[in-house]
Amino acid sequence: MGILKMFHEHSSPADSPSYWASVWGTLDREAYAGDARRHCASSPLWKLTVQTARSDRLFVDGGCGHGYWVKCLHDLGYRAAGVDFSEDTVRQIHKIDPRLDVRVGDIRAMPFDAGSVHVYYSGGVVEHFEDGPAHALREARRILAPDGWFFCSVPDLSPLRRALYRGATDEREVRSGNLTVRRAGATRAEAPRGEERFYCYLFAESQFVRLLQDAGFDVVDSFGTNIAWGLMEFGPVRDAYRAGGRVLEALRKSKEREPAVGADGVREASGPTKPPSSRGQSALGRLGVLAKRVMVQEDRSVPVLGRGVRLAGELAANMRVYVARPSLARPG
Repeated sequence: MGILKMFHEHSSPADSPSYWASVWGTLDREAYAGDARRHCASSPLWKLTVQTARSDRLFVDGGCGHGYWVKCLHDLGYRAAGVDFSEDTVRQIHKIDPRLDVRVGDIRAMPFDAGSVHVYYSGGVVEHFEDGPAHALREARRILAPDGWFFCSVPDLSPLRRALYRGATDEREVRSGNLTVRRAGATRAEAPRGEERFYCYLFAESQFVRLLQDAGFDVVDSFGTNIAWGLMEFGPVRDAYRAGGRVLEALRKSKEREPAVGADGVREASGPTKPPSSRGQSALGRLGVLAKRVMVQEDRSVPVLGRGVRLAGELAANMRVYVARPSLARPG
């Protein structure tokens, strides 16, 4: 099928600082620390990251955006740094927490010495360069230590997407929400067509493994993530999700408007009249933790259900994570 190329209607392409400055927007000083913790704790990569990173060696988030990974790891005592080319976003982060090592820069020319980084995280970044991810991947290889780790996620050309976009060709587009999809023989910059600007590439696993190998990496694992978002590209699932959200919102508002009424017709305070038993609370708590591990963190280590997570990730993931290490011989 080849590589698929996504476009959006925007004044700027997604490989420009101006686009990402508009995406990141204004950070909330009061909510920043809590937002960072929730973002990292819900990531399928969080457990692997804290198990792999070392407090005495450098962790880098390339294309760090809000800087959430830098914030969380710094607060846990790790050496953490971030790089992003949105000057406005980096300026906001420094105002909120001046202790954080977040720098303005381009991940294709990182401000770190060769071999100085132990763990490099790149979450949904390199696919946004229209001329391809090769320069960014070679730069990742340069700064990583020989025993380092590279965690890189890019949009996955999953079986679901192959089916949804099977009609896409070089000239014929397939619509996906506010994006359009075309097939591309290779990663290359092209002149804009009308109001559309480049957004990202979708890579099959074999294609991106080859790009990593060409950059000097050995891939030790890969797995699909962000399954719910992947399923949302299927129209009926997206429509059902939106309808469910409207129903839940209506129920919430209805509950707020209607006071509880007792048997004698006297208005009561809202809430249950009898607290649930500790056994019920415990069971619900365990179920909630399990649901979070499976549906949010997409934990593949959960007994039995983890296999379902892995299968869903192979069929319908939005992103695919590649766990790679520098190969013994540098490329070319």
